[in-house]
Amino acid sequence: MPVRIRQFFLWIFAFVVTQAAFAYEPQRLALIVGNSAHRGGLTELPGAERHAQMVAEAARKVRFVDLNGEPAQALLNVNGQVFRERLAALGGTLRAKPDALGLVYSAGHKLALDRRGDVHLLPTGARIDSIALMEANGIRLGEILHIADPAPQGMIIIVVDA
Repeated sequence: MPVRIRQFFLWIFAFVVTQAAFAYEPQRLALIVGNSAHRGGLTELPGAERHAQMVAEAARKVRFVDLNGEPAQALLNVNGQVFRERLAALGGTLRAKPDALGLVYSAGHKLALDRRGDVHLLPTGARIDSIALMEANGIRLGEILHIADPAPQGMIIIVVDA
């Protein structure tokens, strides 16, 4: 009888351990931006807001949250300062939690006109009257790619919807 009891407890232990292993889920963090209201001769992109909201809805269904731990929401028509602050915060969180999954989605105008050939995302209100202004006001795609650098175990998905 003791052998059967021991086997029973081993089976229970194995069941609990496997359930705990499958129940573990890394944190899923999302930064979803839709910029449609632009100035400086750029046309408005009403689809950018709609696309960002659709991505946020899909992200919520698979349990992505924002940096405050709330269900993922789309940030609409954000300026460069807010976009950069959120990118920096996401990068810091991903570095602190190397097994986290990150998602960055940006819908809106993009340009690839600077001296190095970099792609720039144009936040709301960005002035692009010259290459120097575009470099100063736009957000280089490289800045977004850089947030994933120090998180070798984690993963980041970057989608640029131009």
